[in-house]
Amino acid sequence: MSVAIEVLVITPVRIYRDATVRALADEPALRLVGSGGSASEAVAGARRLRPSVLLLDLSTPDSIPAIRAIRRGTPETRLIAMGVDESRDDVITAAEAGVAGFIGREYSLSQTAAAIIGVVRGEASCSPRIAALLLQRVQSPTVAAQRMSALPETLTAREREILFLIAEGRTNHEIARDLSIGLSTVKTHVHAVLRKLRVPHREAAAGLLRATPAGEPLGPARVEADGAPDRALGAPRAVPPPVWGSRAPRTRRAPDHEQPAGGGPAAG
Repeated sequence: MSVAIEVLVITPVRIYRDATVRALADEPALRLVGSGGSASEAVAGARRLRPSVLLLDLSTPDSIPAIRAIRRGTPETRLIAMGVDESRDDVITAAEAGVAGFIGREYSLSQTAAAIIGVVRGEASCSPRIAALLLQRVQSPTVAAQRMSALPETLTAREREILFLIAEGRTNHEIARDLSIGLSTVKTHVHAVLRKLRVPHREAAAGLLRATPAGEPLGPARVEADGAPDRALGAPRAVPPPVWGSRAPRTRRAPDHEQPAGGGPAAG
C-alpha cells in the first residue's frame, strides 16, 4: 500500500480553504496535514509539518517571499500555486521563486487532486497558457544574464541582488525579510546602489534596470557610452557634486584706489 501524499493548504479566503480541505480529504491518495490563511502560516507550517506538497493561493499577501523562504528552509516540499490568473508577471515571478506547478482558477477539485499527484511524480502541472508563458521565458534565458553582466562592476553581488529586488517593487522591509538581513543593512546597500548608478531614488534605479536593453551598459557606463544621461529614467546630469554649505566663488573686484585710470590696464 502506497503512502498518502501529505498536503498543506494555504489561502486567505476561509470558504475557499474549507471547501478545498474537505474535497481533498476524500481523495485516498492524499492526506491533509493542515491549513492556514497567511504567508507566515505557510512558512511555519512547512517547517513544522514538512508536507510533501503545499498548496499556496497566490492572492495571499507576501506569497512570493513565502515561496522563496520555503524553498530555502524545506526544499523537499513541492509548492503548487493556486488561484493563478495566468498573467505573465504572476506566473513568471512564481516560477522563478520556486513553484513546481500551477492550478488555475478554472480547475475543478478533481483536477486539483490530479495536479498534486502529478507534481509529486515529477510531472508538470499547468494550463497550456501557462506552459506557453514559461516556454517563452526558457527561449530567452540569456536576458537575465545579460542584464546582470551589464551592471557596473563596482556593484557587489549583494547590491546586484538588491537592485533586482527593487525592480520587482519590493520594499526595504520585504528585502530584509527575504534575504534574512537587517533593515539597516538593506538601507545601506540601497544607498550604495543609488550612488553607484548615479540615480536620485529607488524608482529611478528600477526604471533604469527595466528600460536598459539586455547587453547594454547600465548606469554611469551607459552615460559615457551615449554621451548624455537618459533623462526619462531620472539619471542626474554628469556634473561635479555641489559642496553643501558653501557658495560659488566670485571674481574679486579691486578697490577703487587699485583701479587703473580710464578703465585701461594698469601701468607696469
